[in-house]
This record gives sequence, C-alpha cells and structure tokens, in this order.
Amino acid sequence: METDKESRTLTLTDSGIGMTHDELENNLGTIAKSGSLAFKKEQEIKDGHDIIGQFGVGFYAAFMVAEEVQVISRSVDEQKAYLWTSNGTDGFTIEETSKDEIGTKIILTLKEDTEEETYEDYLDEHRLQSIIKKYSDFIGYPIKMNVTVSQPKSDDSDEMEEVEELQTINSMVPIWRKNKAELKEEDYTQFYKDKRYGFDTPLDHVHISVDGAVRYNAILYILSLHHLIITQRNLRKGWSFTPTECSLWRNAATFCLITLALSKGWLTLKICHSTSRERCCNTIDN
Repeated sequence: METDKESRTLTLTDSGIGMTHDELENNLGTIAKSGSLAFKKEQEIKDGHDIIGQFGVGFYAAFMVAEEVQVISRSVDEQKAYLWTSNGTDGFTIEETSKDEIGTKIILTLKEDTEEETYEDYLDEHRLQSIIKKYSDFIGYPIKMNVTVSQPKSDDSDEMEEVEELQTINSMVPIWRKNKAELKEEDYTQFYKDKRYGFDTPLDHVHISVDGAVRYNAILYILSLHHLIITQRNLRKGWSFTPTECSLWRNAATFCLITLALSKGWLTLKICHSTSRERCCNTIDN
C-alpha cells in the first residue's frame, strides 16, 4: 500500500494471478457482480448456508472516497496488461497498457475535501494503519506499507531522524488462536485496545482452548470496575464471534448472561456437524 499526498492517490498492489481483459470487464464492469454468489450456485450450496460476498458491491464502495479508480492488471495467462478506468458514474474504459509483474494494482484518486468530509485523512499513515488493524488484521496475507519511524542518525549519535520503513501492518494470525506460551500480558492488553473494547486496562483475562464435540478458542476479558455498569445495548455488542464451520444464526438464546455482563471477549468456534439446529444455536449465541 502506497500513498501520494501531492497527487491525492492511494495505491494498493498485489502479487496475485491478475485479470484478463474479459475478467476486468465481467468482474469490475458489472455492478453487484458476485464471485461468491456464482461459486455458491456452481457448488449447488443450498439456501440457508450463507457465505460472505454474495452481493458484489464491495469494490464500488471505493467511489465513496475516490473520484476516479484505475485498475492495472496482468494475468498469469497472458503477456498483455490492461488498464480499467472509471469515475463511477459514466461507465468505464479498458485499454492495453504495460506492466512487468503479474498481479493487480488499484489506484484511487481521492475526492477533494469538503466541509463535511476530509478525504485526505485516508492518506494519513496512522489512519490507514487503524483501518487495516480494525477490518483486515486477520487476513492470511501480509498487508505492507511504509511507516515513519525514528532512528539514530549514526551508531554513536543520540540525535534522531525520521525515516520510512516497510512494515507488515496486519497480524494475520488471530491472537486467540496463538499458543498462550507465545503471548505476553501486553499482547492481550493491546489486542483489547485495538479492537475498541476500551482504552482502559482490563482487570484480568482468561485464554481458553477447548477441543471436543464443540471446538473453540476464546479470550474473555474481565472489565475494570468502572465498566461493570452494562446496558442491554452494550451487552449485545460486548462479544464478537467468528464461526469457522457453521453458519452464524442471529438472535439465538442468551448465552452465559452473567458472564457477559462482566466481560468482553473474542470467540472463534468450530462446530461439529450436527442434525440439531438447536444444538448449534445454543452454542453460537450472538
């Protein structure tokens, strides 16, 4: 990920398999085109077993902040590269271009700032890091960007200078799936703050790993005293669940109400295949 404040551009580059001319036209040229929905139909997955991304509008969310989007892509199957360009209102164009590496580059030219919105904030490295940590921290691929760090000007000098350093921003592996022996107390506290549970320090935490008929990993945080007054609204937002092999049913029966009132946490579940819907519902309460 790269930023250019002078040209007001945010550039995202990957090293994937890229796209051909037809794939650019089909995947980006059609609003609400969904690869997930197509996969679901091809695999004849029945309704009621939902997968992420069926509505296909995620890419076009870029135009909420960008006045123009360019996608430069070279497919692993072709020597040619193509440039897809659109302003989100007047269609799109695709033309041949040059690109040495296989993969895709997306260039967002941000809108001009207004009284209501400061789009330039999306070029700030701290804002970008915060967004990545909040929404893409556990993606299984490294998300890298240049970060400003301080370092001594020389080995024998106390004077510091600021330099740019390429860093991986996302952790990739969720903390609750890591071995407890690898983690320190500050790791748990930082995770608590990164996920916006609060800026305070939790009173304590419990890291659980269970492998049986129901397999799950969990981190429970015991809140500091001034957070123990919990409203129903806060109670519903207090826990986060990440199912791995079972659909997430909403509005299930209450699960450990007293514990929830005193704690917040992150739980990932791997449910055994069961014919009983009630059994899963009671386990993955939301």
